[in-house]
Amino acid sequence: EKVAWDELVATIAADAKAAGAAQGVIYSLEGFTGLPAAFYAAQQASGLSVQPVQELSAVLHADAAAGSGAEPAKAWLIVRSSPSGVPVALGAGLAPRGVALTEVYVARVPSHTITAYRLARAP
Repeated sequence: EKVAWDELVATIAADAKAAGAAQGVIYSLEGFTGLPAAFYAAQQASGLSVQPVQELSAVLHADAAAGSGAEPAKAWLIVRSSPSGVPVALGAGLAPRGVALTEVYVARVPSHTITAYRLARAP
């Protein structure tokens, strides 16, 4: 099973460029997603950094500190789930906190799904 990590990071970099961001942060909840994303972000010199976090509340806290009530710094979240597990609860848990998720990339292999979401302020 080969996940196209280089394509994932390239897609996030293209999303950042389209949004006019010279830099951005990719949050990862685990090493399985964070390590390859960091490797390819460094290889591509995309202006993206990867920051591991233990839980989603850390992402929200960092976003609030960086944003100071304005539009947050460009940020993405990489999540791994089983093929049958859809991270609907992820978005449902963030929406009441004022964060919207926009899917920008999905890679499916037999054992799991890797999804990259753009984090943005909910309208």
